[in-house]
Amino acid sequence: METKTASMQIAIQLATLKHLEQIVGIVRQTAKWLKTTGILQWSENFPVSRLEEELLKGELFVVLDSAHKIIGTVTLSRNKGEFWPDDNSTAVYLNRLAILREYSGLNLGIKLVDWAKEFSRQRDISLLRLNCDKTNPFLPKFYQRCGFDCVGEFFFAPWNMTFNLYEMEL
Repeated sequence: METKTASMQIAIQLATLKHLEQIVGIVRQTAKWLKTTGILQWSENFPVSRLEEELLKGELFVVLDSAHKIIGTVTLSRNKGEFWPDDNSTAVYLNRLAILREYSGLNLGIKLVDWAKEFSRQRDISLLRLNCDKTNPFLPKFYQRCGFDCVGEFFFAPWNMTFNLYEMEL
């Protein structure tokens, strides 16, 4: 059995259809945990169709431990979505970074953000962006620690939620 350490080695690769069920489980587990902390950022019934779409576009990634167990997921997209409607900057958008709860506290989120930075640089993209629920008390500190700057807010009417918009120049 592998011991959890802060220097844990991970690998990140494009997700395939065989990974989809585990990814859904990770996203739903994270949503359930967030709900216990009073954060309603994701639904426990997150739509599988959205993950399938990201997978087919080559935007969905899995995080593997040294035993090749899927322990997390992240989406990196070139699609600015609804949150950056009036901006035509070339950027990579980081979405739905999630790690299994049993692997929390190992700085894997920071490793994933560092990997996303390198992913973007390798594609000659010098802007990394994301959005997060404004009411989430943990993420602003985390993303600022990773080097992101909060550059605004966006009210998303369909969900009746306000999101902080973050970006980082690479």
